[in-house]
Amino acid sequence: MQLDPAQLRRLGRWVLDVIALEIAEAEEARQLAAEDNAALLCSHHHPAPATPPISTRVCPAAMSASLDGHESRSW
Repeated sequence: MQLDPAQLRRLGRWVLDVIALEIAEAEEARQLAAEDNAALLCSHHHPAPATPPISTRVCPAAMSASLDGHESRSW
């Protein structure tokens, strides 16, 4: 049986969720902390105006942390 990368990622996530729930929860907590830290850094370096245009509402650091976490949490 050969799995493509997406199938392998889903299988790995399933194994973590079913077999090693503590590890899955610790990884999710780490990812959420990284996203929070990136958002904090972003708010310190890029204070938002009262009503920013939509194109400036997303901080690159926060987006990167979010995308990194999304890739490993996707099913």
